Amino acid sequence: MSDALATVLDYHQRSKHSLRRYAAGPHGLDWANQPDPFRRFDGAPRVPLPLLAGELPPDWADLHRPGAIEPRPLTQASLAALLQLALGLAAWKQYGTSRWALRCNPSSGNLHPTEGYVVMPAGSGLHAGVYHYQSHDHVLERRCRFTDDPGLPGDGFLVGLTAIFWREAWKYGERAFRYCQHDAGHALAAIRYAAAVLGWRVWLLEGWSDDDIAALLGLTRAADYADAEREQPELMLWVQTGTGEMADHWRAAPPEALTQAVARGEWRGRANPLSPRHGQDWPVIDVVAKAAHKPRMPPLPAAAPPPCPPLDLDEVRQPATRLIRQRRSAQAFDGRTPLPATAFFRLLDATLPRPTVPPLDPLPWPARLHLLLFVHRVTGLTPGLYA
Repeated sequence: MSDALATVLDYHQRSKHSLRRYAAGPHGLDWANQPDPFRRFDGAPRVPLPLLAGELPPDWADLHRPGAIEPRPLTQASLAALLQLALGLAAWKQYGTSRWALRCNPSSGNLHPTEGYVVMPAGSGLHAGVYHYQSHDHVLERRCRFTDDPGLPGDGFLVGLTAIFWREAWKYGERAFRYCQHDAGHALAAIRYAAAVLGWRVWLLEGWSDDDIAALLGLTRAADYADAEREQPELMLWVQTGTGEMADHWRAAPPEALTQAVARGEWRGRANPLSPRHGQDWPVIDVVAKAAHKPRMPPLPAAAPPPCPPLDLDEVRQPATRLIRQRRSAQAFDGRTPLPATAFFRLLDATLPRPTVPPLDPLPWPARLHLLLFVHRVTGLTPGLYA
């Protein structure tokens, strides 16, 4: 076993709760230093995005029928719809004098450590370059304008995700690294569902290294984060908006053309500090992040999921955009209403991987998830713990 793998496994054990103890974390919440949930880049040119005025035509069942939705052209409006449905705000809530936002992508503790970026080609209604999505105002902040053509095709674009460990460490202490990985998965699934509404496909570019992602998104620009919490690379996605098959090209193409273009590009903006100070640091987070640092690797051979019959979602005839935008916290369950067993089994069926069906089809490897279910009020099922 390598030293890096041993470090990651040791962190996994160390950061687990057990019957004898909780994992190390703060003894209380330092509300005066609660992290700002919105990252901004002051001085970066802002591009306001249109909000969806109504619902888009596809219903929820259409998202799970390959080829049922005609791809929309890549425009500023369609890009805005993707970002709103994937990473945008779903609601504002208030209790007393406290006011907070909920987003379309779920997050542990509603802390949202994940930041989203897009890398756009020319001809999409935007200058070719790297943009940060700022969800509070539903705007793109242009971090880098390409001064020469990096060769991005016009029928797709890149989406990059990063993590800010401090947002989770403020509440969860040493467990923050776990939660950031967890939330990256939430964001990936949300992006995939939003892309499906537009008839687009999504692929995870598993060959990219963390250094490649950091260079492209400007995470290595120390002066831009002088007083602010740094961001860590999570993953890079190719969003295919046309009908051509670019997945194999982008999975195999080295990222040098893009990273060289950003090195020569015109950069703007400085990151905002999220907290006045950090009351407590958790050094093990940096240790495990260094051990888990991902090198560049050749693309994995595509693994087809085992065959499954098509999903039966004929009863779910509601606009997909409505269902996505009404996402709320699980704390809003009323504690009384039962779920019919047929609906429960339909939920489980939708978690099985199927080719070209969200949310698991961006992954080039078989899904490695096992469900452990706390069943409370499902008609016809005894309450209990189910695998």
